[in-house]
Amino acid sequence: AVGNHSAAIEAALMVFNLPRAPELVGNGDVPFDPTFKAIAGWYRFIPVRRGYVDRKALESAMLTLESGNVLGAFPEGGIWETNVSSARPGVAWLSQRTGAPILPIGFGGVLGAMRDVSRLKRPRMTVNIGPLMDPVPNPKSLRERKEAIAEASEEMMRRIQSLVPENDRAGSLQVLEDRYDF
Repeated sequence: AVGNHSAAIEAALMVFNLPRAPELVGNGDVPFDPTFKAIAGWYRFIPVRRGYVDRKALESAMLTLESGNVLGAFPEGGIWETNVSSARPGVAWLSQRTGAPILPIGFGGVLGAMRDVSRLKRPRMTVNIGPLMDPVPNPKSLRERKEAIAEASEEMMRRIQSLVPENDRAGSLQVLEDRYDF
């Protein structure tokens, strides 16, 4: 299962909205705040050192998929952007290696949701689960395998983007007020 990622709450939404709880793949190179550290320690979690080929994380993720379990990932690689961007190749590579299909999910209304909760307001969040993508093909030549990963990564992000509610999509965020001081 893969989804867009602009706030930390998407991980919880993914866990609670899938029929089988996924083992999550995520940030392993930046310390968590104490609350998330306790949750990550309690829940099945595969930490990834981003920006490197983290063989230990890839092996753990492959074992999860080969065991028939669900893996949850956010292919953008972080929550520093507020819209869907390009995917890192790891999810497509894992699909290619294990033959696992990819389930795209689009999350909406997550930005500011925790602030609303803290102000005793009910946030309006959405979780749209799309149809499964077939496993990424695994052709014989290295060039063809790399092309298949690149194509699948682009298709995965297109499908995720199509599931994100219109008002949360990239490019649809409106500027409510502009002010310039010179």
